[in-house]
Amino acid sequence: MSPLGNQVHVYACDINTLDTQSFCSLLTNEELDKANAFRQQADTRRFITGRLMAKKILGYYAMKVPSDIVIKPQHNGKPLAYTHSGITLPFFNISHSGNKVLIACSHDLVGIDIELVKDIETENLAETVFSERELRLFRTAVDKAPVFYQFWTRKEALLKAAGVGLTNNLPAIDISHGIDVDFSKSFTEKQLDLLTFIMHDREKYFASLCYVKNMPARFIIMTNDLLSQL
Repeated sequence: MSPLGNQVHVYACDINTLDTQSFCSLLTNEELDKANAFRQQADTRRFITGRLMAKKILGYYAMKVPSDIVIKPQHNGKPLAYTHSGITLPFFNISHSGNKVLIACSHDLVGIDIELVKDIETENLAETVFSERELRLFRTAVDKAPVFYQFWTRKEALLKAAGVGLTNNLPAIDISHGIDVDFSKSFTEKQLDLLTFIMHDREKYFASLCYVKNMPARFIIMTNDLLSQL
């Protein structure tokens, strides 16, 4: 039986403390080219860390060597993983922001999003992406930033679980009181749930997980020792 079982596992790491250098041979030339194409070094490190973590984690769950794991973007940009030997892999999703990388794995639909809280003007952005009910709650909030990041990460986690990118009709999707049932029915008959959590470092992060309802979620800190063991 897979170590994943009937659970959702969320791995979190700090790109400043995780040493991925000795595992870079797992990256394809295409992945290395993409990593080196980023202008900012932090973007390169986030991409490399996410890909290496995903290959190690998926290889562990599939009981395959990480070098057998191939990750390719689909037409919508969402990464798809498979093995050369045709082994079925768990669903997975990667998100990164600031110095954090999160990877969620499940044997069913899953989506995750993390955002570094920034000192930005959220009012105008909220008007373009929030539903009417979300906007009412946002505008009446004493502290608007937590409401904005909670709604934004929930909405993006749901879209990622659905396997679609950001749409031009985000205001039509409402997650102010949980899952937008009408939207979720457009891609699955299963009941989904949303979990939002906050991560603190020197900076503050909001993150949301979208997963099949009633599946236990387990949170795991990815350390150098754990990365080596997988």
